Amino acid sequence: ADESFLTGETMPIQKFPAPSDERPRNPEAGGDKKHFLYSGTALLHAVGADASELPPGVQSGALAVVTHTGARSTRGALLRSLLFGSPLKLQF
Repeated sequence: ADESFLTGETMPIQKFPAPSDERPRNPEAGGDKKHFLYSGTALLHAVGADASELPPGVQSGALAVVTHTGARSTRGALLRSLLFGSPLKLQF
């Protein structure tokens, strides 16, 4: 997956299917990043999902689930920090 639009990386990043266990995934957790695609990501190559898992009318490809949109997405958080700066973290 080419994430250069978001990260500036020059080399594609390999992504993996999420395990089928019931554990919640977090894109901010180091070990879970390999299971998430981000907005603006170009999929360069995919090992297709089973035909039974694809939506009707789709012959091949990869199946992805949208978890965050807009300001709650990684791209939205980046844009918000550029426009409004990082929040202050005060300790008393």
